[in-house]
Amino acid sequence: GPILKKYYNELFNFSDLSLNNYLDLKHIFKNETKTIYRDKCCRFNDLGINILSDEISNYLKNNFNPKEVKN
Repeated sequence: GPILKKYYNELFNFSDLSLNNYLDLKHIFKNETKTIYRDKCCRFNDLGINILSDEISNYLKNNFNPKEVKN
């Protein structure tokens, strides 16, 4: 709603953080026209979960080398 539009960028502004790796997904559904929520609150349906998991998986594949991970 209007409140989120007004304050969202201020609440979640990561530009001042010095992080080596991060994945900003706050606009992931911006152009999605299909329903991604299963209820009126915040639980994703299968499409929403698939979109999120695909983005996270692609990010991990493109940014981390499994051989570099230490146990």
